[in-house]
Amino acid sequence: MSQRRDGGVPIDESDRRRAQRSLHRVWRGMVSQLVDKAVENEEDLAGPGFSYSYQEMEDRFGQRLFLASQMLGAVQQAGPQRPETPSPEFKVIRVEGALEELDERINDRLRDLVGHQVHDLTIASDDDETWHAFLTLSLAT
Repeated sequence: MSQRRDGGVPIDESDRRRAQRSLHRVWRGMVSQLVDKAVENEEDLAGPGFSYSYQEMEDRFGQRLFLASQMLGAVQQAGPQRPETPSPEFKVIRVEGALEELDERINDRLRDLVGHQVHDLTIASDDDETWHAFLTLSLAT
C-alpha cells in the first residue's frame, strides 16, 4: 500500500471517519460501563488489599478497553495529517520608571511593537522610586 503525500494511509476518508465514529461509540460504551461498575463497587475498591471487584473489572474491561483505544488511535492517525504549527518565539522587554509613569511608558513601548502579542506582565521595584515592568511578547501569527 503506497503512502499519500500528506503522510496518511490511502483509504477513503469518509469510510475512515465512519469507522472512527463507530469505534468511538464502542470505546465510550465500555468507559461508561466501567464507570458504572466502579461506582457500584466503590466501597470494595477503596478497601485495602486485594479487591475481587477490581479483578472483575480488569478481566472484563482491561484488555478490551486498551485495544479499543489502540484501534481508535490508529484510525485517527490514518487520516490526513495537519501541518505542524511553528512554535512562537518569545522575547522579554523591560520598561522602567516611576510607578506613576509606568503605564504610559509601557504603552509607548507597545506602540513601537505593532504585531506582537503580550503573554505576561510582571512588575517589580528595586527601591521606592524605580519600578520595572517585564513584558513577555511573541510575534502575533
